[in-house]
Amino acid sequence: MRHTLYLSILVLSLVTACTKEADMNIAKESEHTVKKNLFRVTRIEGHNDHWGDYIWIINYNKEQIESAFHIDTEGDTIGNFGISNNSDINYEIEVNDWIPKIDSDSISRLDQFLKNKYGAGNYSLKDSIPLVGRVLYSQKVDLYEDGRIKRQSVVHYTPREDVGTGEDFDNSYLKTYRTINTYEYNENSNICINRIYHDVYDPEDIHQETYERTLHKYETLYEGDRITSILYMTAPAGENWIEQDRYPSPIPVICCNPSKATAEPLNSHTTERFLPPSLTGKHNIPTNSTEMEM
Repeated sequence: MRHTLYLSILVLSLVTACTKEADMNIAKESEHTVKKNLFRVTRIEGHNDHWGDYIWIINYNKEQIESAFHIDTEGDTIGNFGISNNSDINYEIEVNDWIPKIDSDSISRLDQFLKNKYGAGNYSLKDSIPLVGRVLYSQKVDLYEDGRIKRQSVVHYTPREDVGTGEDFDNSYLKTYRTINTYEYNENSNICINRIYHDVYDPEDIHQETYERTLHKYETLYEGDRITSILYMTAPAGENWIEQDRYPSPIPVICCNPSKATAEPLNSHTTERFLPPSLTGKHNIPTNSTEMEM
């Protein structure tokens, strides 16, 4: 799936939650200590249905991502990852594909023009096609003052099956679904409640404003920092929460996926690059290896 990259970049943003809300004593923001990561992800390689084989190069400036670029197997940049810091307590993320700005008929005409001008084999059609950025994934994040994630809204997009030609040409991506997560934490800074609003957009709505919403919630039980169980609940028709499942957890849990990421220790003498706490949900990466299978 194309979401492999997103899971790689957000590898430690765990969707967990905890005990009954009535029994929870949520600590004040000032009592929480931010947990920093020990490693910085600088390169992600993988394969999915959308991109095929892909490589992402991630660069950092101190504790923030400075730039990230998606390159193909020939080393050409075909996408980027951008962060906009609106303030100290909220930011936005976008993953963009760079795709042809012109339709297939225009590309054919451009190819013929270059062939007539330079001769067959003496030009690069790929390098001559103008590109435009299309959002594949966007995320808005609101933080507490101490850096913990309060709320995040993620929208996933998909390419159109038929982009048309001429006046009907439109290769903008369509919204497929949005997931909104709101978090509460216990006295140890662990996520104990995660409420989820999942919106699926109507593909027939050309304005991308109509969606069907379902409500979900995870509550996580701990012994110290160790997860003991996770409760999954839904609220049919937006009414009372109903427990649907319960997951035992004998060992600390961390999410993973089949992509391969390269990381550097924080004391690396090469660069000031590392995975920013804002992208990890403030959880440590439990490894001392510089090659992580995530």
